[in-house]
Amino acid sequence: MVMRAHVYTPAAAAIAPDVGNSPLTSAERLDILFAIIAELNNYSLDKNVTIDENLQISAWRKVNLLWASNEGQSTFTGNIDISADAGGGLGVASITTDTNAGSSLARRVRFKNVNTYVLGDDKADETTRSFKNVKDQLVDGFSRIRPESVNVINNKTIEMLVPDIRKKACGKAWTPTIASVVNPGFLITKSTAKGCEIAFTPSATINAGTTVTLTTELMKLPQVNLVFSFISPQFTK
Repeated sequence: MVMRAHVYTPAAAAIAPDVGNSPLTSAERLDILFAIIAELNNYSLDKNVTIDENLQISAWRKVNLLWASNEGQSTFTGNIDISADAGGGLGVASITTDTNAGSSLARRVRFKNVNTYVLGDDKADETTRSFKNVKDQLVDGFSRIRPESVNVINNKTIEMLVPDIRKKACGKAWTPTIASVVNPGFLITKSTAKGCEIAFTPSATINAGTTVTLTTELMKLPQVNLVFSFISPQFTK
């Protein structure tokens, strides 16, 4: 069996959250925005140029796709969750069994249960945002992050799980800061399927309710820092 649809692309859904019927999760969206800015950082360092805040970033708004089952018609019986096979978190704008025989195949990608074809018979709409807009969305998104759990372990470390931080951002060098504390301690991070696990080892006692801020540099030209914070439980050194 063959099905055809227009699907909102992840990049467009990330830079323009109003795109699509089924928006990306916070973790998915921040991960894509992070990748866009990280790639621009690589370019600016390689070329030794500063990225202009008015630089326009464009992404296909919709992609014209065709799915063909690997396993026969039974794959498409019952409830069809196309987004699960096509990347997840993306809204399907329209779908039809009309394959339009005149379409040309521009690219083919194999997913778990279906073969997916990107049709090249028309141009997809573009969504465009400025570098400043995308950067500000990313910075604002990280500032809103809160850990799912914060616990003191064996009175040695403060450990937490942050579901909204994915592998690349989790692997950055994060620096903890506490107001009026010169050397607050150090931390290590580990990316897992559930999110970013952070183990913070304070250098001194921390009173319950103290705000601990974590910062990492994502971009140099211009400088872009990602910052989020958590409220510490009582920690006695």
